[in-house]
Amino acid sequence: YESSCFDMGIFLQMFEYMSKTGKQYTTVERNVLMSHFNVHFSPCWYLLLPIYMIFRNSVVLVILQVLIIASGVLPLIKICRLYKLGRTDTVLCSIIYLFYPAFCSSQFFDIHENMFLPAFILWLYYFMCKKNHIGEVAACLLILSVKEDAGVYIICLGLYSLFSKKKKTSGLLITIIGILGFIGTNLYINIFGEGVKVNRYDIYLAENDSGLIAVILNVIKNPAYFVSNLITVDKLLFLLLMTVPFIFVCFKINKASDLFLLVPLIIVNLSTDYTYQYNVDYQYVFGSGAMLFCAFVKEVSTLKQKRKVLLISAMSAVILFSVTVSDKIQLYTERYKNTALITQTNEFIDTIDKTVCIYADTYIIPSLYKFDNVYLLDNADVSKAEIILLDNRKNDYQGKLEKYKKTFSICEVHGMVTVLLNY
Repeated sequence: YESSCFDMGIFLQMFEYMSKTGKQYTTVERNVLMSHFNVHFSPCWYLLLPIYMIFRNSVVLVILQVLIIASGVLPLIKICRLYKLGRTDTVLCSIIYLFYPAFCSSQFFDIHENMFLPAFILWLYYFMCKKNHIGEVAACLLILSVKEDAGVYIICLGLYSLFSKKKKTSGLLITIIGILGFIGTNLYINIFGEGVKVNRYDIYLAENDSGLIAVILNVIKNPAYFVSNLITVDKLLFLLLMTVPFIFVCFKINKASDLFLLVPLIIVNLSTDYTYQYNVDYQYVFGSGAMLFCAFVKEVSTLKQKRKVLLISAMSAVILFSVTVSDKIQLYTERYKNTALITQTNEFIDTIDKTVCIYADTYIIPSLYKFDNVYLLDNADVSKAEIILLDNRKNDYQGKLEKYKKTFSICEVHGMVTVLLNY
């Protein structure tokens, strides 16, 4: 009840539909029964479906996200060995990864397909270093399955490999897969879905412009304007949280090709005015964070005093972890403070017929994930609603209650929800 419809409610209901129909259906994403593929190209969700089918519980998806992100430490260990880092140095790198504040803090905001990016990207980097072409192709396909914009990470890794003059074959292969995959997945969303979310880069569009190509062309035409949007107070704070755990070693550029490892941080996080993308509390840091780890391990392996650097870096990661995650403790204290209310709410929801049409407030939606016919209440047409569930904790509760009491005959309070019935 501290998670909202966007995005927890969407994905929880989607998994219920997947378990019943095999399709990524949801009614709460756009208040109509539709496939999530209309919004994002994310077949990676099917990797979790067999486990969900066993437990059929929303909590298991949250646990799986923790485990999947943590699993990125496995390719990281292998990368450390390839760079000939000792056992202690590898342990320190693992500590930095497991306490990396961006990866940890962002997991408190629901579940997202981006959870797969750290592990998949690090596996691709490992296979690149090993010149394992089968592994490279497999990792590329997995990355492309995450979301339509994931090809950016593949392209950057491919160009890094291509221009580093050591792994030209790998670089060319990965770059081609990344470009084709990026074009293919974006075409899919544009043709069969709602279209790519270019609105997050609207600051680069003139009055009559539209589309990703227009954004790219305008950036090329006016690079000064592009650079000016990279530097704000909020973005500088974000940049510190992302890079202080590496004590800025990730910026130690030995070759021009190393810059490609930093490009996703610029494109995905810094070049937009969509505030969630430059905030470590949200999922947009998973891909760029993994790329920073690639740069960090590569550069730290060349240092003479790498042990000292890694020790300071690990301490920085742990300290920043405690700072960024400490305020999340209130989620646990609120849970136990409201145990009775939560129990009452859950018990009532369990009594509702799963076939009725429900309209509910955003923070109630995730608890209704097993209902097929549930919709977000916000300014929606409720003419077909059989039940309305109002969140009686919110400031606009009284106004909504008075509005809907005029047409709904029965009013009951069960824990955190006020129930309006029309059947």
